[in-house]
Amino acid sequence: MSGHHEQLERLQPLRDGGLNGAAAERLISEVNGTIRGNRLPQGAADYDRATTQLREQGVLPNLILREFNRIDNDRDGRVSEAELNRVIRMGRNVDFLTGVAARGLRGTLREMGGEVDPRTGEYSVERNRFEAYVRVRQQPVAPQERQPAQPARPGETRPPGEATPRTQAPPEMHPNPAAQRQIDILQAANGSPQERLAAVAELARLGVNRITLVDSNGDRINCRIQVSRVAPGSERNYVHLFARNENGREQILLRGLEQNGQFTQQQRADRSAAGFAGDNWTRSRPTSILGVRQ
Repeated sequence: MSGHHEQLERLQPLRDGGLNGAAAERLISEVNGTIRGNRLPQGAADYDRATTQLREQGVLPNLILREFNRIDNDRDGRVSEAELNRVIRMGRNVDFLTGVAARGLRGTLREMGGEVDPRTGEYSVERNRFEAYVRVRQQPVAPQERQPAQPARPGETRPPGEATPRTQAPPEMHPNPAAQRQIDILQAANGSPQERLAAVAELARLGVNRITLVDSNGDRINCRIQVSRVAPGSERNYVHLFARNENGREQILLRGLEQNGQFTQQQRADRSAAGFAGDNWTRSRPTSILGVRQ
């Protein structure tokens, strides 16, 4: 189990990090070609070898994210143990890498603390939750929290004197499942500005005014939610999500206007449209998945 945690620390999601999407895709393709060649997989040993190789290279979660929708048989945005086992039993009737991804996720599902069905005891996880789990294990650890340096594993290069990062705890689930679903929308790498602002507004309706989000590099961002009338008696609402920066000051992360469930851009003083993402946030975190790409 500890070896699995060590590998997780090296992972980089497809959308961000030192191992960019193109490099990850090339590595996944190389593994696919190495294992399969021009033949169909021969059995469990081929799947085990491919799963191990992708895990050791640090891109197994990238493959899982890429194949998530194919594993999600009922297309409900959640993968259960039953679905994983169904894909695995299909063998050669599914793409080889889809089978590898199913085995990789099955080996992680209980460890990461997926949601449990109280009736069956079966574990399941939403894609957004899996992404958050991966990111939090990339979170940089403060120097005073690092463990003493350990020898590098075979094939791994590490700068001299660099300590082995300590495994971080997964992000805590919100006690209200309805609120957690909105949080997952906000910390996912997809979703329109309107969907993200709708999640902010729904959290406010649920009485949630402070949340912690996990960014693409694993940083935990403390946020405050504010929804207020544009003017007394108005049918329009300002919707804001504020993030606290390293200096303890708040900056706008998301902003918009809501009227009858529809979300539009706010206006600046010169009446030009203000972006859905805060200007300072976009400048300071250009690769963040919590804001909205301009």
